[in-house]
Amino acid sequence: ARVGNARDAQLARSGTTNAAIDDQGLNHVAKPDAEGAALLSRAAEQLGFSARSYMRILKVARTIADLDGASAVLRRHIAEAISLRERNSNRPMAAQNPAKRVAF
Repeated sequence: ARVGNARDAQLARSGTTNAAIDDQGLNHVAKPDAEGAALLSRAAEQLGFSARSYMRILKVARTIADLDGASAVLRRHIAEAISLRERNSNRPMAAQNPAKRVAF
């Protein structure tokens, strides 16, 4: 039920799913709160995210917020999306390199 509700919220909000939304639409629906924006900016700098990675993290964070039933993308949603990206990355995790740790 939660997944269905999240999908319904995405379709009602933008007419498409978070995965299919374009960058302009994403910037409108997935703008994080100030703390989330600061975390994402810090992580992007320290972990060297590409523009594509940055946008994918926003999409995942928006989806996590939808699953959470939240109308806004909060710091915790950004943190979880970054964590998922790092866990599923093919490159060494930032946790293995203390110089690239990002405080959540």
